[in-house]
Amino acid sequence: MIRKTFLHLPGVGPKTEEKFWALGIHDWEDLESRCSKQLISSRKVNWRANLVRAIRDSETALESADSNFFSEKLPPASRSRIIPAFADRVLFLDIETTGLSHYYDDITIIGALMNGEYQAFIEQSDVAALQRLVDTCSLITTFNGSRFDLKFIKEKIPKLRLNKPHIDLYFYARRLFLSGGQKAIEKKLGVRRPDHVKDLKGFEAPKLWHSYLSGNARALEILIEYNKFDLEGMVYILKECVEKEFQHSRMPNVQDDLKQLSRLLYDKERDGRDGVTKSVFIWFPRTQGKTYTPRYTDLVEKTRDQSFCKALEALRIVGIDLTGSEKRATGWAGLDGSIAQTALIRGDEELVSKTVAFCPDIVSIDSPLSLPRGRTRVDDGDPARDTAGIMRKCEVMLKSRGVNVYPSLILHMQKLTARGIALAKRFRAAGVPVIESYPGAAQDIIRVPRKQMGLEALADGLEQFGVKGDFTSSKATHDELDAITAAVVGMFFWAGYFEGLGDEHEDYLIVPDCRRTESVWSGHRTIGFSGPTSAGKTTAAKVLSGHGFKDLRMSAFVERLAVEQRRPTTRAELRALGSELHDHYGQRWLCAKLWHERGDAQSVVVDGLRFPEDHAFFVEKSGPMFRHVAINAAVEIRRARYLARGGSNDEFEVACRHPVESKIRDVMALAGTLCHNSSSLEHFKNEIQQILSVR
Repeated sequence: MIRKTFLHLPGVGPKTEEKFWALGIHDWEDLESRCSKQLISSRKVNWRANLVRAIRDSETALESADSNFFSEKLPPASRSRIIPAFADRVLFLDIETTGLSHYYDDITIIGALMNGEYQAFIEQSDVAALQRLVDTCSLITTFNGSRFDLKFIKEKIPKLRLNKPHIDLYFYARRLFLSGGQKAIEKKLGVRRPDHVKDLKGFEAPKLWHSYLSGNARALEILIEYNKFDLEGMVYILKECVEKEFQHSRMPNVQDDLKQLSRLLYDKERDGRDGVTKSVFIWFPRTQGKTYTPRYTDLVEKTRDQSFCKALEALRIVGIDLTGSEKRATGWAGLDGSIAQTALIRGDEELVSKTVAFCPDIVSIDSPLSLPRGRTRVDDGDPARDTAGIMRKCEVMLKSRGVNVYPSLILHMQKLTARGIALAKRFRAAGVPVIESYPGAAQDIIRVPRKQMGLEALADGLEQFGVKGDFTSSKATHDELDAITAAVVGMFFWAGYFEGLGDEHEDYLIVPDCRRTESVWSGHRTIGFSGPTSAGKTTAAKVLSGHGFKDLRMSAFVERLAVEQRRPTTRAELRALGSELHDHYGQRWLCAKLWHERGDAQSVVVDGLRFPEDHAFFVEKSGPMFRHVAINAAVEIRRARYLARGGSNDEFEVACRHPVESKIRDVMALAGTLCHNSSSLEHFKNEIQQILSVR
């Protein structure tokens, strides 16, 4: 077939090629003969010479099995013509993986089939052996490999050179009206698989690998057979596609080429077998049976020497697998260290009360907790619907990494997003820090099987990670197991081995980051002071400023806004402006603006935590490196200080009763350290300095 092809020659298009065929020019030899006898366009001497030169180059390329020569010169739609010429050097590739994400998941098996010989390269195999196989082939054939297999291989094995022409059967078959997945096409062609693998689905391959890592050697054998029959199926599909494409071609004697293709791909009499493959060669992994799942104990060990305000073993985390309606049960999990308890909860009131009663250090919710930048409503009636869209940056990032995730404002997600945002606001108003998580992505990253692989496998994976509890014996639902996974994400967040997907405008979706070699929190310190008027917060902040801390004062930020708006900067006016901003934009907005001013500073002191939301915000931004210190003093001592700074008694009373001071007691109750400033200034400064040395 390739010798009858002229489209790769200079100045030859489809019409000229058909003209050659009509003139009885059936192959390169005929064309070269006509050119030498000057029977082709006698007025185009240079063209004839170029044709002869190109024909001889083609012969050389064919003799040396240089398929790239033809692939680069032929139009994309005609590259399938080279298949019969290199049929005995077509390398079929199919991979098995731990999941669908080329970014997070790993390759477990690379199956290769060429000239009837199957080989399975298993995790940790010798890449050089696989490279030698690729080097000997002329064509690489996959099914959907452009979007999956080759993408994975290039990401995970960058040293492997796949520098041969690629035929993707998914697109080739679609062009010939054979649509659907590989198994659907095989069914149309009458291809049958053995009973023990015929019903296996693609998503079961990670489950088999996980079972193998748990000690089930038979699971690996089944996975290899599944991979082998995927490759055998590709052989039949390729043969069908080539025959279907050229059965009505005007190319002369094309049936002879199609017979040649069939003989080269499979010959039962020659090979004496009923299937395509004649042998199996397997390279077993050097670390057979070893699991690469990160463990809870690993996180504990990595954070043991960190100056965390609370050790990972003492951490209390709530994970919530939220549903879009209170009518449907939400999965709830509480982690006390590594001990999990779970429940199914329907109403928001019960969900909030149970969570707050657990006294969590962090709450991790599986639900969108923000809107795409520019959106103000979840429904499609939002005026910014067309310009701002329905996806956030974190969702775009996950999609680009091969993780399937729903847009936060797609129609069936709108109620869930609205509910998640409302619940996060309630938790934060109670001073409970909240992060957004996605259990599916987290399970991929830490090598825990998803619920689609079976609840038993998911529960077993969580147990292997290091979570304890009765969820394995009590048949916990998938909602509860996903809630445990959400809580596990909280562990990674606290340990500092996480990645925040998104930006400061839409906030971040937290996923574990097992590639990190150092905690996100290393070198960072944030200390926040709360307390009533004239308790000594500003004095304490100045002490820390002298030790290299950047001072972030909410009152100073409000004062700058007042100056920008040309408003008075008296205490009364600043309190009024602060209240306006709090009521209009929310306290979280104010905190975000203040946090932005830290720049690159790693050590920060926040002067003036006045609402529980402030505490929640800075825990979310600094994790275990946030230390909340409440400062208090007797009212008469504070009054005296106020008067000493030039204020009046009436102003002091007004300041104490101002709405901005209304939540002071609530926010102080969240502090991990209480400091009494009722003695001398020198004693107080020494006490603040001692805070720096507390681990």
